[in-house]
Amino acid sequence: MQYSSEQLKEITAIIEKDGKLKDVAKFLNLAVNTIRKDSRDNLDLKMAILNGRRARYYLDYNSIKDKLLKITEVAEKTGQISLVAKYLNTDPSKLNRTERKHPALRLVINKGLEKYKENKRHEKMLAKKEKAELAKSKKILKMKKPKRVLVAKLYNIEDIGEENALARYRRMKEAEKETMSRKELKNMKNFV
Repeated sequence: MQYSSEQLKEITAIIEKDGKLKDVAKFLNLAVNTIRKDSRDNLDLKMAILNGRRARYYLDYNSIKDKLLKITEVAEKTGQISLVAKYLNTDPSKLNRTERKHPALRLVINKGLEKYKENKRHEKMLAKKEKAELAKSKKILKMKKPKRVLVAKLYNIEDIGEENALARYRRMKEAEKETMSRKELKNMKNFV
């Protein structure tokens, strides 16, 4: 039996959706056994059925070829094959079968996924580096309390008198503050 090109296209569409010969037989008003027999004898019918099955199991690579760069970008941004499949309006299993059939598609997706992983590693390293720098800056800005030092001994106070001892003590404290402020200023210059 001869089939028109419109019938063959419809047969391909029916097989792609459901994949059952009984639906094709219903469309053509024929028995299922007749369709099976005709598919062995008629090459056009056989190709229409095979094309429908391929379309059900695989993506059309010719339509994907133009989107390879965009597929790489989607894989790089999302890092998920399921979202790449969603971008191509298909399910992940169909995408996986198409990848096995067309290695170029697999390479493109893997390239995007590797870039995603590399970007994530780079972000983690930057975060660790920033955290370390922040901790370092906090250590520099922390003021250390000076250790208490005995300024005057008892025998010195008795020798020079009480009033002179207080004056000496004040001078030593002022000198100590001045050295501390110089150290802080030096640390701030090194930090900046």
